Amino acid sequence: SEFNETPSASASLGQIYRARMRDSGREVAAKAQKPGIRKPIHTDLEILSWLAEQIHDNIPGLRPFDLPTVLEELREGILREIDFSTEARNASVFNSLNQYPEKVFAPEVLTEYSTPRLLISEWIDGKSPDEVTLGEEDRKEIARTGGNSFFSQIVITGFFHGDPHPGNILITPDRRVCLLDWGLAGQLTARMRYAL
Repeated sequence: SEFNETPSASASLGQIYRARMRDSGREVAAKAQKPGIRKPIHTDLEILSWLAEQIHDNIPGLRPFDLPTVLEELREGILREIDFSTEARNASVFNSLNQYPEKVFAPEVLTEYSTPRLLISEWIDGKSPDEVTLGEEDRKEIARTGGNSFFSQIVITGFFHGDPHPGNILITPDRRVCLLDWGLAGQLTARMRYAL
């Protein structure tokens, strides 16, 4: 019923707009992929693949780094990240495994309205950690909460946010930690977690 055409935030792959659902009146964040972004990404990856092959074939000292394989892994990661369905699944998986749901969460994604190029999730009011003004005790508590959450993600559940910079974290007015942008997530096997 409402759609603010001025982006509230911008990311490398998309822009976030504040909107309101027609059926429920619920305030949501609409993350729209930037138009035409896929073609230059594919073109750049093709050029980099060719370059990696040339380096691998012609510079023997760099062969142990296996640049073509490294680039193929990079390609797969980038292509997963430009599919917003991956982000929706990752946020849902995190929320289902989350050990601290009362203190840390990912926005709920409205999958019935989302597509690979459009992600609709609940709107979260909050500020980036570097913009929040809180007392020392509150800052320590939020830091402890974040630390406990990331320890749990990596060592206990093995599923973790892969890009936790201040632009992807919001502190809500009730001092909860919201982790945004689940396009990049990592997963560790039980054996890897045990080794850690």
